[in-house]
Amino acid sequence: MRRIVYLSSSKGALDKEQIEDILRTSRRNNEPAGVTGFLAYHDRCFFQVLEGPRDVVEGVLARIRRDSRHSSLLVLSDTEVDAPAFPNWQMAFVPRADLANILDNSAISLTELAPQADSFSGDGRVNKLFKSFLGSFRDLNRA
Repeated sequence: MRRIVYLSSSKGALDKEQIEDILRTSRRNNEPAGVTGFLAYHDRCFFQVLEGPRDVVEGVLARIRRDSRHSSLLVLSDTEVDAPAFPNWQMAFVPRADLANILDNSAISLTELAPQADSFSGDGRVNKLFKSFLGSFRDLNRA
C-alpha cells in the first residue's frame, strides 16, 4: 500500500459548496478504488494523505495535479506502508459555523483536531507533518 502526503494551495478561497463537491467527488472516485485518507483545507491550503494501491494512488495524485482548484502541489512524503492510517475518509476545515451542514458529519473542525495533532493517525511521520501544517496558521493555534 502506498501513502502520499502532500500540500497544495487553492487558486482561490473555497466555499462550503465547493468543499462538499470535493468530498462527494473524492468518495465517488476513491472508495471503490480502495483509496482512503485524510483531507484538510484551511486558509486556501490543502493537506492531504492518500493511501491505497500504488497505481491507483498515482492516478489520484495525477488527477489532483490537473485539478484547476489546486496549485503549487508539493509532495511531503511518499512511502510504502502495511496498513492504512485512515481507514475512513475524513475531511477537516474551518469555519466551524459551516460544519453542521456538511455531509453526514464527515467534517471535523481543525480547531478541535489541532490538540490531537500528535496522535491523530497511527503514523508518527504523518502526525508530525500535520502538526507542522497546523502550526502555520495563527488562528488555529490560539490557546
